Parts: sequence; C-alpha cells; structure tokens
Amino acid sequence: MVFGFFIIVTNCSSDDDSTSTSNTNTLSPISIEFVNENGTPIATDCLDVNENYAIQIVTEQEGSGSIAVTQIQYTLNGALYSMTFNQIGYQRQPVVLVDGQNIAQLVDTGVTDEIRFIIQDDFELVL
Repeated sequence: MVFGFFIIVTNCSSDDDSTSTSNTNTLSPISIEFVNENGTPIATDCLDVNENYAIQIVTEQEGSGSIAVTQIQYTLNGALYSMTFNQIGYQRQPVVLVDGQNIAQLVDTGVTDEIRFIIQDDFELVL
C-alpha cells in the first residue's frame, strides 16, 4: 500500500506585507558644491570663461541594507534640476555659469553653495 500525504498551506491574509520589513533604503544628500568639471575643487576666485564647471552632490545612506534608486532635487539659480543616484557617493552635472552670482541649493536640506562668475568684456588698453 502506498499512502500519499499532502500538506497544502495557503495564506489569504492581505496584512502579511505590512508586517514584513524592507531592507531597501534611500540616499540623503549631504553636500552640494561647484567644482571643476573633472571634480577637482575650484582653487581660485578667478574663474576662467574657457574652463568647464559642474555641480557636485555627495550622498550618504539612510539605514542599512540595499539602496533604492533615489532622485535628489536641487536648484541652480532658481531653476529646478535632479540627479538620480543608485549608490552612495558623489555625482557631477556639468553647468554653465551665468555672469554674476550663481547659487546651487539642495531642495530637501536647504544646503547651498555660491560662486561669483564675472565675464570680462573685451577691452582695449589705450596709452
């Protein structure tokens, strides 16, 4: 004689998902700054119109576990932009500086960085 023994377990409760914990965490921005396009700090107050510049945002992880793709919003001279992060660290976005004061701000934290960019018109030295 062969006896078969089957156990079928079903669970119809919709509350199960709310009791499980997720190990997915988002990233938080910790700084925003103007840098040279290659990521090096801007070392002088005299900016060269022939150089390329960027905004750099640095993030840290909230909690532990895997990292969820996180969109970080910032403004540059009042215009809203965003960067998408999928790992801890930094990202850069090339920018074109405007003549005068340039202000970058993280939307979530209010952290800002400012840089003054002066475009000098062509001039002629008269002796």
